[in-house]
Amino acid sequence: MRLLLLFGLSGAAGLIYQVVWVRELGIYFGSSVQAAALVTALFMLGLGVGSRVAGDWADRRFADRPAWPLRAYAVSELSIAGLALLSALVLPRLAPSFNQWAQYVVGPDGWHHLSVSSAVGRYLIGTVLLLPITFLMGGTLTLLIRHRVRELGAHAGREIAALYGINTFGAAVGCLLTDLWLVPTVGLFGTQLVAVGTNVLAGLGALFLPAPPASTVDVHPPAETSATPRSLWIMGAVLATTGFISMGLEILWFRHLSSLLGSRRIVFSVLLALILLSLWLGTRLAARLLARGLTSAVAYAGLQAIFVVATVAGLYGVGGADLVQAELDLRSKVAVADSWTWWWVGLELTLTPMVLMVVVPSIAMGASFPLANAAAQRSLALVGRRAGTLYLFNSVGGAAGSLATGLLLLPVLGLQRSALLLLSGSCVSAAILLATAGRDEDRRAPLPPKVWLSTLGPALAAALLFAALPADSLWRRTIPQRAAEERVLAAQEGVNETIVISESTDGARRLITNGYSMSGTKFSGQRYMRLFAHLPLLTHKAPERGLVICFGVGNTLHAASLHGLRELDLVDLSEDILRLAGHFSATHHGIIDDPSVRVFVNDGRQHLRMLGEQHYDFITAEPPPLRNAGVAALYSVEFYQEVKRALRPGGWFTHWLPIYQLTEPMARSAVATFLTVFPEAVLLSGDREELILVGVKDGPVQLELSQVEAHLAARPLVAQDLVGIEASQLVELVGTFAGGPNTLRAATQGAPLITDDRPIMEYETASFAPRRRIPPELFSAAELPSFCPACVDASGTPLLPELGGYLTVMRAVYTSDDFLERIAPPDPDLRAQRRPFRLEVDPQVEAAIQRSPYLQRLTGRRRAEAPTP
Repeated sequence: MRLLLLFGLSGAAGLIYQVVWVRELGIYFGSSVQAAALVTALFMLGLGVGSRVAGDWADRRFADRPAWPLRAYAVSELSIAGLALLSALVLPRLAPSFNQWAQYVVGPDGWHHLSVSSAVGRYLIGTVLLLPITFLMGGTLTLLIRHRVRELGAHAGREIAALYGINTFGAAVGCLLTDLWLVPTVGLFGTQLVAVGTNVLAGLGALFLPAPPASTVDVHPPAETSATPRSLWIMGAVLATTGFISMGLEILWFRHLSSLLGSRRIVFSVLLALILLSLWLGTRLAARLLARGLTSAVAYAGLQAIFVVATVAGLYGVGGADLVQAELDLRSKVAVADSWTWWWVGLELTLTPMVLMVVVPSIAMGASFPLANAAAQRSLALVGRRAGTLYLFNSVGGAAGSLATGLLLLPVLGLQRSALLLLSGSCVSAAILLATAGRDEDRRAPLPPKVWLSTLGPALAAALLFAALPADSLWRRTIPQRAAEERVLAAQEGVNETIVISESTDGARRLITNGYSMSGTKFSGQRYMRLFAHLPLLTHKAPERGLVICFGVGNTLHAASLHGLRELDLVDLSEDILRLAGHFSATHHGIIDDPSVRVFVNDGRQHLRMLGEQHYDFITAEPPPLRNAGVAALYSVEFYQEVKRALRPGGWFTHWLPIYQLTEPMARSAVATFLTVFPEAVLLSGDREELILVGVKDGPVQLELSQVEAHLAARPLVAQDLVGIEASQLVELVGTFAGGPNTLRAATQGAPLITDDRPIMEYETASFAPRRRIPPELFSAAELPSFCPACVDASGTPLLPELGGYLTVMRAVYTSDDFLERIAPPDPDLRAQRRPFRLEVDPQVEAAIQRSPYLQRLTGRRRAEAPTP
């Protein structure tokens, strides 16, 4: 029992490493599917090869030294701890040197892609650091199998199920602890130290276990065992197929559920933990089946059939509309609650569709390895070697399934047809097992037809039903409810995301990725996205080079192109989004194909590291929604430092802050983090709560009216574009000011910072709460004279016509609950408590409203439209 407990701790440490490695490689080498696929493939291959080598070694030494496998296990755990600690120390220091020699090559499309040598170098670094650790991890299983298995048949299957199961259970616990407690509490490095300590505990604990008794049976390898039996090859091939299918389905589940539930960190961690827990239940099921004397091959085939039926039911049985209704029902029962209550609410909303989709198929997957061992183990002398061989087959299949599904099947076939192909493979593997189950080494008779019918019949029926569904059934169920009523113009399932482009009845278009409305051409999006570029470039004296991070629908890039920059670069990780940009050409006017724009297909942070220091006069970034996993890396201290290094002296940086997506404490942290690197930063309002953080390298943020007027006179296209977003007047540009550096510092004093090591933005406990409040202390016009010295005289009296009335309207907006609070529709009691927008209209305010189309929109004097700049 003590050994099982130690092996469970080992499993927890292994998953902690895997989760942290995926995140660190994303930070240092670029956040992409390729980074996750690299870690998964290395993890699986290392486990498989290590298992085979260790199993063979243990068999050769067990006959004369029965204590050696246990001692070797202890040494392996201690070695894993040492190598993992070395990796945690080396990787953050090695990554910057890699980025210095990484290079771009220009593809046939004219875009800049990472060179093959850069990609190989990235994978080589990951391989050198991680493969030795996973090799040792893989060996721990077969060492303990060799240590514990003393009989063949059902006994061997049950012992292997116990070891495999407890390790998997520990992995599930480690996965949950990593994202729900360890990383938010002690950070990524501290989390790795916890895993290192866990490995040390497992190793030292194994060293002090008593030596095993001598075997009562002959475990010396007989001469005739050099030939691999037919059953081992059959089960190995089936396990490889099962591994391929299982890992492929896991990737499809992750993609589908992230589209339904959002790409939040809790979705990934809970889904992986749930799959692992279900695998553990599968090992327990296998042990029970073997105890009852059921033929392992028949049981394996039957579980494959259950896997197919349950997968079809889960994929098609959970839809977006069902989840929306479930969320509304749950929120209506819990109107006002503390953050921990809402954490549990969010967990329930996340867990319910996952349980329906993955539990039963994962249980069937979990039983495969013990059942395969029960069928293939024929010699006590070769228990370790054969267990290692089967694990190697399974791991190689899993690694291939991960890479093939993520990088080939999804982009080529899409989610639904990829799932159909994988499920067809399960049916084929079940048929092979049934065909060979009655013809093993004893040459028994074939299985009767009723076994075939009862096993394969339901699986084939489910697969045929799935094949008969329309090809767009699954991705259409992930479209947001409002967008589902719009006309779909294009849909594409790519490597990184599923993309849908829709058009509403008023002609406005939106970009939906993985079920989330990311960007669009409606007025609000046009205004704040274009101001990202217009505000800094209007006042910069001589901008030559600019960088736009994230394309969206091209609003910001097009606005920047109007300012006559000598070089304008765009960097975006999604090549698929860039290729669908033509659907938004009515608003970005084909800017993606403009020869003056250089397009880089890369992670934004990696691009900045590759270019070195003082490269750009202007950088702007509009990352994906803040709740998405990995987005905290674009709001961290380290990211802002990289931006600052890439700016020339006096260079401007504008950054999107959708503050309504954050809780009040996290909103303070986001602003405090920005101030740490840009201490003279200001907060602007692009359109109501669509806020913009603005920083200047080594200087204050100032809007020079004379420079703005000269620029507008020289660039009529810029002036025309500002008319389209209702920001053509100087008072409308100055009126975007929401708060100065002293105001922001006072409002965020003591707030924890977002760092790469502590990405606290991803762990908001109230992210599902129906009530969120923006910190009102962030907003004050007291520092407007510093932002726009020419706007007021020495006494503070506004010099711009209607500026006083404009600021009065904006102050009323910033202090109203309509602006400060976001309340979900099911909470009328909370809505009744709000302080609505109220404005006392005096002649000064009335004059400002009459002069400004934007104020007329804010005060409800005119209806929202969708202008086309």
